[in-house]
Amino acid sequence: MTGFITEKHWKEIEANFPGAHSLYESLSHKPNTFLEFINLYNNRPNNQRRFFMKTRKIIALLVLALSLSYCGGSDSGTDSTTAENGTGGSSGTGSTGATGNGTTTDTTVSVSWPSKLQAVASALVPNVNGSGTSASTSSQLSALQSEEQALTLQSSDDWSTYLESANVYVLTDIFGDPEVYPAVVTKMRVLLKQFKQTLSDISYRDSEFKCKGAAPISAGNSIPIAFYGNVDNGTDGDRAFRCLLKTANDRQTIIYGKDSHNVIRVAVMSDDTNANSEDVPNRGNSVRIAAVTYATYAEVSENGVNANYLDLQFAHASSYNGVDGDFETGDDMIFKSRSRITGRVTLDNDDKVTSAVGDFAAIKYDGSPNVTTRTVTKAIGRGDYRQGGHSLFKIDSTVTALSAIPGTFCIQQPVGNSTPPLYADAANCTTLEADFAWGNNSFPFSLNSSSEKNFTDRKFFEGNDTDLVSSSGENFTIPSYQ
Repeated sequence: MTGFITEKHWKEIEANFPGAHSLYESLSHKPNTFLEFINLYNNRPNNQRRFFMKTRKIIALLVLALSLSYCGGSDSGTDSTTAENGTGGSSGTGSTGATGNGTTTDTTVSVSWPSKLQAVASALVPNVNGSGTSASTSSQLSALQSEEQALTLQSSDDWSTYLESANVYVLTDIFGDPEVYPAVVTKMRVLLKQFKQTLSDISYRDSEFKCKGAAPISAGNSIPIAFYGNVDNGTDGDRAFRCLLKTANDRQTIIYGKDSHNVIRVAVMSDDTNANSEDVPNRGNSVRIAAVTYATYAEVSENGVNANYLDLQFAHASSYNGVDGDFETGDDMIFKSRSRITGRVTLDNDDKVTSAVGDFAAIKYDGSPNVTTRTVTKAIGRGDYRQGGHSLFKIDSTVTALSAIPGTFCIQQPVGNSTPPLYADAANCTTLEADFAWGNNSFPFSLNSSSEKNFTDRKFFEGNDTDLVSSSGENFTIPSYQ
């Protein structure tokens, strides 16, 4: 049920789900899995269902008439009906209010919310691809310098050093394409891809958020989440998290819910120890993976504009037991990451991104408890992440070639995904220094922890056992929720 859709499946699918192929072809945003597509199919409007059935009967009669008229021929079996554009319906309209800029808002939930959430999150961080530049040609990326801003920005030569082929992996291992090798879990978009599959499973099981196939949660005004501690859980009668779902063998613990304002919240937690088959001589024969993803998401119609608000947080640690076969000893190999993506994305009627503004923070930690073999890369950013958009990007890495040039850059997203971001004139980023990129637009939910408005006040996640999942796992406990 969760497999990928290919052309060879359509004959069997169409036999059991009339009109499915026409619906799929009409979608501007194609679902990846059969499970997600059937959820869309089952939730299409009733009048569209009748339209599909009526059209099939008309086609059947036409085929029969043509067969009798020509004494032969065949039916290609392809419907030509037109279906919805993939934005889907809603489960109802929540409260109507106003944003900070005075626009009227209606909060809804579309059928395709898992795909939209993934697209929104992916649009809110830099897209760093390409194999990098050579040191001899990197000066081509330079731009004119402007007068000094409130922030002291690094030079274009420093930015080009980050993009050199020997160094660009430091960026691509966090901000790179999930389909490009290596698909390491420290890549934000790899985690997003995995998270989206879980969201699709939730949507398929329980499209109305009524705990179908899950257990109801009885909790108070706050609820614990592994690593993040207690978070807001709404009020009596309008809880943020309502349902508990555990996957096979309790590999994942999932809590989720939709409040009266149609704000969706999902937390996915796992803590597993398994046999390791990767680089066993150096990493050891066992690996413990602790991970949590925590998202708050809302779709809002703001005077006819489809705005999507997201606050998404990840924390992950993979700890290998090393050559001595024991955890928490000096030869353990440890890989950790943590990130947060917060912002506002607008979509057109075909679910294409028309604007994407937000803040992000990310850290990648590799190595062992021995500090001499540890590398840590920390980054924060703010801005417009559309193609051609400008953003502030602050980075600090212990990688040898980069450790001497930490700092803040003004960068511009490329038009197309084949090249990394370009160094940009500082004047393009001035307004981002003292205000959020989303300006006066108000989130339809409260952020779990505050975000600094002044960019100079923003802090990195540090590579310690407070800001990251600890190597011992003592700050990572999954509650039972029973």
